[in-house]
Amino acid sequence: MKKRFLLVACVLILVLSAPALFAGGQQDSEEDEYLRVEYTLDDVQDVELMNGEKYGKISIDPVNPGRPLKVGFSQMEVNNTWRIVNNESFQHAAKVRGIELVYRDAQSSIEKQNRDVIDILNEGVDYLVLSPYEYEGLGPALAEAAKKGVPVILSDREAAGVRGEDYVCSVLGDFVQVGHDAAKWLRSEFGNQTINAVEITGTAGSSVARDLSEGFRMFAENDGNFNIVTSADGNFGRAESLAAMENIIQAYDGQFNCVFGHVDDAAIAAAQALKAAGYTPGTDIKNGEIVTVSMCGYKEAFDGIIAGELGASVECTAALGTLVFDIIEALEAGKEVPMRVVVPGKVYDASNVTKLYHEAL
Repeated sequence: MKKRFLLVACVLILVLSAPALFAGGQQDSEEDEYLRVEYTLDDVQDVELMNGEKYGKISIDPVNPGRPLKVGFSQMEVNNTWRIVNNESFQHAAKVRGIELVYRDAQSSIEKQNRDVIDILNEGVDYLVLSPYEYEGLGPALAEAAKKGVPVILSDREAAGVRGEDYVCSVLGDFVQVGHDAAKWLRSEFGNQTINAVEITGTAGSSVARDLSEGFRMFAENDGNFNIVTSADGNFGRAESLAAMENIIQAYDGQFNCVFGHVDDAAIAAAQALKAAGYTPGTDIKNGEIVTVSMCGYKEAFDGIIAGELGASVECTAALGTLVFDIIEALEAGKEVPMRVVVPGKVYDASNVTKLYHEAL
């Protein structure tokens, strides 16, 4: 698989109190630069969903032949590192290609996201990239895009609607596969021992949280010695996940031996809460350490794995800018693109994080 590597600035400080900023955070004056992996359209052509579901391809009439494109990007929120990197990727890819990017941050509100999309469309964009806050509730936004004849590409999440009509295609990982891989990794660590897992989920009502839980439960149910003790909503955020884990410890003290977080923030927060409660997060199961597995591939999670506190992180790349703009340029060239683009991923743990450290978000 070929990958395009972009040299970009590593965001060092996450500022949750400034959601209106495009980057969603601030950077130190001394910036560390590293190679970020960007998948291209060629990379994903043969990647299939775990359940074998097939989607066709689609082409459209070019929207804006012969002049620079203007693309709208409706971001759902900027509450963690993943979203910061996601924004950064789109901004960089647009700049490299000479594409004007019209950006709005919905700030975790489906109502605001509908208003944002209408504002973006009123600026005369050629395409709309939409990262849905929730699966349901974007009917007004999609209807307005259809009314104005603006093709929509869903990025990193699905939304209710008819593929090929309400939106052209969706670009995201196979999150059922990610949840399944997280559970499978736990089984590899625990061997024949009973697994008693607690789950800190992403935003309730989002397609990602739904699919992650589905994949995790699918493996657990087929395993037969794998119990899911409880689940709590961490909203894909550090603070919310910390509160969720603290509540779990109070209610289920001594009843679990591992944690599945829907985002690395959840695993990092879980480790913090566990230590505060007198537990030891890690992978020494025989000595009672609590094992974590999560999703994203943060640099901070890699550091936690190397330090022996975190178990594993399943890749969910935030760097989607190159891939999405590849799709837009293919559509503008009259080419067919997959209606469901599956972004590949891998499991990072102690066996490979040092070698693959450059891939961390």
